[in-house]
Amino acid sequence: MKDNNQSKQAFKDDLLKEKGLNIHAIFDLNTIPDSLINSIKCTGVDTDRFNQLIVVGHLGGRLWDCVTAEVIHSDHPVDDFTLTVVKLFFKQNYSNNQFEIIYPGEQVIGLQQLGTLAGWHFSSPFKVGVNDKWGSWFAYRAVLLADTDFAITSPLDSESPCIRCQQKPCIKACPADALASGELSFDSCINYRKQPLSSCQLICHARVSCPAGAEYCYSDEQLNYHYAVSMKTIEEFY
Repeated sequence: MKDNNQSKQAFKDDLLKEKGLNIHAIFDLNTIPDSLINSIKCTGVDTDRFNQLIVVGHLGGRLWDCVTAEVIHSDHPVDDFTLTVVKLFFKQNYSNNQFEIIYPGEQVIGLQQLGTLAGWHFSSPFKVGVNDKWGSWFAYRAVLLADTDFAITSPLDSESPCIRCQQKPCIKACPADALASGELSFDSCINYRKQPLSSCQLICHARVSCPAGAEYCYSDEQLNYHYAVSMKTIEEFY
């Protein structure tokens, strides 16, 4: 473990931003709640080797543009692209530091809990994390442990846009009335999406109706890709 008093490393995020991985949060590992630490230890990683946890995410459409430009032929092109970029980021800038990627991976990590700690995540009626700066147009792309000594990032100065939202367009926009109670009914949502002529198979009308962070809204192509992935999961498990 490094002495907290020694000079901080500069976080050279130019490559990450260039490739669309344009948001990040850095935590001291010893400040992470025990519940999260326990889930991390379940991955089998030796947390004693590291002193920081880094969350790398994307905001808006830049990452999608970079992924599609690479023409990656795999079942998980976004994850594979992200892993390649993160590894290159360390190789180019921090080759003397050790790191271990714990997400994406087999073990479930509390991404929304990390997002809450970072000031990124507030719950929305349609159950996608949202804040008043970015809306719902961001995602967690990688979580890693590292023996780095970067400056700790301050939580995003944000709040839930739902608090002051009077019109509730997301509730009105859902064709399945799955938000009628103010909270998502997963059964209503899934059953409607599974219908052959459903308009919700490749898009969430509730999500795109939310005015928060509208300037970061994904393209139709990006939306269709992500919702096709979720639709495949629904078909396999429901």
